Order: sequence, then C-alpha cells, then structure tokens
Amino acid sequence: MASTEALPSYEAQGVISSLEGQILTLDHDGASAAGLKPGRNQFKAYADVLAEAPITPGDRVKFQFKKTPTGLEVSKLEPRD
Repeated sequence: MASTEALPSYEAQGVISSLEGQILTLDHDGASAAGLKPGRNQFKAYADVLAEAPITPGDRVKFQFKKTPTGLEVSKLEPRD
C-alpha cells in the first residue's frame, strides 16, 4: 500500500453521524478545493486520529482529510464550538 503522506490535505467541518470500526460517517459542509460537495460521506479514520478526537455521534468537529486511491481518509479531527 502506498503512503498517503504526499497527498494534499483539505479542511472541512461537520457533525459526526456514526463510527463503526474505522469508518467514520460525517455530515459536513464540503470542501470546494477537494471537489467534495456538502453532504454525508464515509471516511476511513485510523486509531491514532480517533484517540485524540471526539467520537460521539452528534459532536461538532473540524477535520482534515485526504483523497486517497481507496477513498476519503481523515488525517485530523478536533472539536469545534
């Protein structure tokens, strides 16, 4: 599997809809730079990102993500007011 380190990161904000294993579902405002329209998407989220983040459905978050060959991947997740 190729590293995703070199891929660009994009920022967005939203609300956690659900978390099942490593699949985080977010209702978000979109990210025009990434071509991601507002809506609901599933993102892969690794344990290190989830360990430092709010992971309760309904929590409002801001996040960074990458578009990888296998889908969307959260690289940073933090609470927002």
